[in-house]
Amino acid sequence: MKKLTAMIITGCLLSGTAFFTSNPVSGQAVKEPDANAKKDKAAAPEKDSKQPPRNFDPQKMKQAFMDNIKETLCVTDEEWNVLLPKIEKVITMSRETAMQGRMGFGPGGRRGGPQGSGEISKAIQALEEILDSSKSTPEDITAGLNAVREARKKAEQELAKAKTELLEAATPRQQGRLIVLGIID
Repeated sequence: MKKLTAMIITGCLLSGTAFFTSNPVSGQAVKEPDANAKKDKAAAPEKDSKQPPRNFDPQKMKQAFMDNIKETLCVTDEEWNVLLPKIEKVITMSRETAMQGRMGFGPGGRRGGPQGSGEISKAIQALEEILDSSKSTPEDITAGLNAVREARKKAEQELAKAKTELLEAATPRQQGRLIVLGIID
């Protein structure tokens, strides 16, 4: 009985594999690659993946993002004028708090990325200098670590305060939408 079950399972697995990896059914049209598309790709220069597209405008992108938030919140212009600065503050502080000291990946990271101007960035930069110095003592490193931790704690407290101010200005429905959007927790 076990042999029969094993054979049935094996047969089903093989059939499924053959079904999902097979060529299109004879009645289906197969799209041939466009010869012009290959020429266009060959003629187009390779783009540096680190460079934004030429028509990329961060201000337009930010404006579209904020317009989307305004539309999602279903607010009047008057309400939006009250909420907008609070939303921008929370988004900016969240981004700065989350991006600091992430092992050199992305903006604000170690060596090469644009350095932030906040207290966390300054504390991390000071810690990097301590770590890079062959003359630094364990006490120096501990002091640098404590400075980074304190700067992060302070930034998190300021972010919590900004989120509270935003919540106080928003209606319960708007608060729900802000949570769904990931702006507040």
